[in-house]
Amino acid sequence: IVEAECNGTIEAKMNVCSTIINRVESKEFPDTIEEVVFAKRQFSPISDGRYWTVKVSKNTKKAVNNVMKNGTNNNAFYFCSLKDVESLRNKKWFRTLDFLFKDSSGHSFFR
Repeated sequence: IVEAECNGTIEAKMNVCSTIINRVESKEFPDTIEEVVFAKRQFSPISDGRYWTVKVSKNTKKAVNNVMKNGTNNNAFYFCSLKDVESLRNKKWFRTLDFLFKDSSGHSFFR
C-alpha cells in the first residue's frame, strides 16, 4: 500500500507507513495491517486497483523496514493529497481533523 500511495522520497513513504502503523496501534482502528489497509473506503489504491499492479521499489522496502525497526515518524491517523480530493463532503471532513503537516510528496497528514 505504501508503494501505491506514495512515489516520493523515503521520508514521505515512511510518513504513509507510519500512519498505517499508528492506526494498528490505536484502539479506534482495526488491529492488523491487513484490516487497516483493506478497511472499506480508506485507501484509494485498494478501490481503484493500483494496489495490485505496483512493483514495490527498494526505497519503499527501505522506508517500511525503517518504520518497522525504529518506530513511526509521526502520529497521524489520516493523510491525503487535498488537491486530489474530489468530494466536497470529504474535503469538509478533513477540515474537522487536526492538521499536522504536509510532506514533500504533497500529502497532508492529520490526526
